[in-house]
Amino acid sequence: MTTDHDRRQFLRYTRTENWPMLARHPVAATVHLDLLAGMLAVPAAEVAAGIEALRAEAGRAAAELLADAGTRAAIEALPFRAGDRVVAVGDSITADRIGWFEVLTAAVATAGPGRYGLHNLGLSGNTTADVLERFDLLEAARPTHVLLMLGTNDARRHGRTPG
Repeated sequence: MTTDHDRRQFLRYTRTENWPMLARHPVAATVHLDLLAGMLAVPAAEVAAGIEALRAEAGRAAAELLADAGTRAAIEALPFRAGDRVVAVGDSITADRIGWFEVLTAAVATAGPGRYGLHNLGLSGNTTADVLERFDLLEAARPTHVLLMLGTNDARRHGRTPG
């Protein structure tokens, strides 16, 4: 049986829109909600509410960080310009709906000039080799800047251990 905590964690780190096949052959946002809902065996409205709750949590974290004058000044001084497209690439640390890039996105929306776009291409479980395999998707995002955070899964063994 899946607990509320398990469902929250699943939604926190699972971004079907970044799955290579679905990114290369895009589908409507409602299909992503339905897919997540099917995997969790809950209504799509519950998935949407869960994702919104995580977005709000990232917003609260950003607001807390921006209460510090030094942090606010750093956000306001980011080197991005009007029309730039900043794309984050990485594993679950980047894909995390309340992680560093989502908090940065919320902080920029609050304190930054807001003239540039931020796009998260993080995908849980990705290795450096996985990111290289889906380089076409990074290129298709047409970034002017790429924020890269990789390597965690390169140094880790996945799956069951033999014996």
